[in-house]
Amino acid sequence: MPRAAWARWLGIPALVLLTWGLVQSDLPMAVRFELSRSQLEQAAARAERGMQAEAGWVGLIRVEAVRVTNGTTVFVLNGNERGVSGGCGLAYAAGRDPGLGSWRVQPWLVTDYGHGWQYWCNDVPPM
Repeated sequence: MPRAAWARWLGIPALVLLTWGLVQSDLPMAVRFELSRSQLEQAAARAERGMQAEAGWVGLIRVEAVRVTNGTTVFVLNGNERGVSGGCGLAYAAGRDPGLGSWRVQPWLVTDYGHGWQYWCNDVPPM
């Protein structure tokens, strides 16, 4: 078989592995978060002031619910973000750790985005 044919056939599994690796690394979510950070911070500030937050798109992230508990704003996302049966979300506490350590059962499901932001996925949403 000619080399061009081998390259064509090996390209398909390589593309599948690359796609799988990107999804498992949370890179797509991290990029969407960084591109939406300012809109998310504005939404968190409105929620902290007691303004009603509607479900919908905040930047490039679909939010199902927003709530504020103990100074931490929680954005509940769709559980399908990482293919889990429960929920995923973002927690924000301006200038401090959002405090997700108190409920974490599986710490590998929490990603720290810095500056008071954490992304979590678990079978049971926090707070």
